[in-house]
Amino acid sequence: MTAYLDVLQRSYRPNELAVPTVAGAPPPLLLTALHRGAKAISHHEVTGIRDALTHRGAVLIRGHKPLDATGAAATANQLFPDEPVFDTGEHPQVEDAEALYRPVPFAPEQTLLWHHENSFNATFPRFLIFVCKAPAATGGATTIVDSRLVYQNMPSEITGVLGSEGVRYTRLCTPHAGRSWQQLYGTDNPDTAQARAADNGETLTIDRDRDRARIISVRPAFLPTPHGPAWFNQLLHWHPAALPEGLRDLVRRGAIPAFRTCDIGSGDPIEDDIVHRLLAVHRAHEFPVSWQPGDVLLVDNTVFAHGRNSYRGEREHFVRMVGRQHHPSTLISTTNW
Repeated sequence: MTAYLDVLQRSYRPNELAVPTVAGAPPPLLLTALHRGAKAISHHEVTGIRDALTHRGAVLIRGHKPLDATGAAATANQLFPDEPVFDTGEHPQVEDAEALYRPVPFAPEQTLLWHHENSFNATFPRFLIFVCKAPAATGGATTIVDSRLVYQNMPSEITGVLGSEGVRYTRLCTPHAGRSWQQLYGTDNPDTAQARAADNGETLTIDRDRDRARIISVRPAFLPTPHGPAWFNQLLHWHPAALPEGLRDLVRRGAIPAFRTCDIGSGDPIEDDIVHRLLAVHRAHEFPVSWQPGDVLLVDNTVFAHGRNSYRGEREHFVRMVGRQHHPSTLISTTNW
């Protein structure tokens, strides 16, 4: 028996989740507390859970009592005491709870497509902690997808091009949508902002009136993992072909600007049929985590993408992101992976 399972089975019933994974990679683990509403996680269990997360890519802990914001923050501190907290700047902070956030506001009736947190930026979190205080009345599952499978199932012509060219992200900043360039770079000074952008491998162009700006960056499309390359980008959040139908039509007709777009690193377009293929691959391999109060889901952000199904009713979750990793300054060839 694996060492971490030997430790964890003293307090949990371990079961493998039916998540599709690549050959040779163990599936994510469900740990159900042997006693409902059990005590807090012990130090030895923390070590076992962290080891399980390293090997499995995702771990769902079930059976502890429901947590409020204070309890969720304390649990995250307990599980990752040695990892720096990561703030994307996009997630609303929970009041009176340090470094604890709520999911990004997104229409409940819409499906939030699969993505890797902050993969379009120079730095990104390694691990994600999701805590369920109250699940939705209907729907609202968090969906996870093994991105190594996504890579394997995408056409070689697109993985080859993206492997050598990367993904080119273009972001339009205006006072009417999203965050301003001043918020993104933490300054009102254009020269300082442009220097900080350059440090992040980005090109920042600010209009004369300092009201609008455009940010362009090229990032790797994949990351190496022990079981092969993983699809690691936010193409499905930036490409117009992945927008909801009504919004997509407005962008196509030029009725509203495309605030976020992406292309191949060379500037050549990513064709719509590639996006449609990508959507189909994610749907074919996703696993829905149907929430129960008190559930804690741990995800390796470099291996599993996550999304969210539509829902009805109130849904209250907490999020913390920890660890800090950097994209390489140059693209990595995938030919030897």
